[in-house]
Amino acid sequence: SVRKTWPPSPVEDLSLPKYISHEGLGDAVTAIDLLEKEQMRIIKSTRDYLALVRPHAGDGLKFNPGSLHRSFAVLFREVDHFYIALVGKHIDEQTSERLGNVHGREELLVMLEDSLCQLAISAEALTPDGKLTTLIENFAEALDFLLMFAGDAARTLDRDRAQLVFDLSSDRSDMMGGIRNLYLAPDQALSPDEKALLLRLTNLFERVVWMMQRYSDLLLKNVDAIG
Repeated sequence: SVRKTWPPSPVEDLSLPKYISHEGLGDAVTAIDLLEKEQMRIIKSTRDYLALVRPHAGDGLKFNPGSLHRSFAVLFREVDHFYIALVGKHIDEQTSERLGNVHGREELLVMLEDSLCQLAISAEALTPDGKLTTLIENFAEALDFLLMFAGDAARTLDRDRAQLVFDLSSDRSDMMGGIRNLYLAPDQALSPDEKALLLRLTNLFERVVWMMQRYSDLLLKNVDAIG
């Protein structure tokens, strides 16, 4: 059965907010702090998708992309309800701008989570000895590094760390074009399915990197505003 294949795991706790609650809506500034803490937890948890892709890291993990995605969907709804309740309160302009920034980052995290889920699902089609296995593992390592640094920058509100994430996630289209051309070369002899998968994987990678740049840009604006 599905339940036997994927037994209950700590990932199911992800659907329950850890920081935001109705009681936390009393003070707008404190409520935004709680939203940011929940976001840091979300960033850290999205790295679980990459653990499923990286070699051996996924061994023994008791969840799959689908179960993780369902938990995120529930959590995102809770976060959205909290945000809507907060928007309804009378807050000053500076606090309102900060809330808008946090919400912008939240929207990017929703899209980021969806793309990482698609990446993990796509990786399931790879065979261990396939030509694209090394590529997807390298993608996973690079994205995990970016997410780790983004989470660290959000936690510390350190401008240099946020700038580093922004710089690392700068335009990668030339590099990705080179990767596509390399793997699509006739001597690689990729099957039509492998070619389609290559294009899907590189597109997802580019999309996630772009979102990380947008996220770090908003983080930089937030750090400058409160500085």
